Amino acid sequence: MRRAALAALLAATAVRAADFFVAPGGRDANAGTPALPLATPAAARDAARKAGPGPHRIVLLPGDYFIEKTLELDGRDSGLTLEAATNGVALYGGKPIAGWRRDGDHLWCADVPGAKEGAWDFRA
Repeated sequence: MRRAALAALLAATAVRAADFFVAPGGRDANAGTPALPLATPAAARDAARKAGPGPHRIVLLPGDYFIEKTLELDGRDSGLTLEAATNGVALYGGKPIAGWRRDGDHLWCADVPGAKEGAWDFRA
């Protein structure tokens, strides 16, 4: 009887851990598995929070990540780790700029919507 009670207590308090995979080509509506990765670390953080007690892991698959918004963590994220699956992961603060064109012989330029108006603090 005591063993059954102890086993039930241990099962009730066992730490459940989950991994959430993120890839540049993923979608935040995905499940966060290696086959169906999420697109952003923020979506993985939110999935880990919904999964309940951790520890949990966010695993970044190879690629370039453009993080437009600060990834905010708080007490709910205790035990959460963020790691690269392999080499070849790069995190950039900001968003990609498209439409580059030559501006003279040695320079390039691109229009950055919102920068001139002050809606986006652009520095580079």
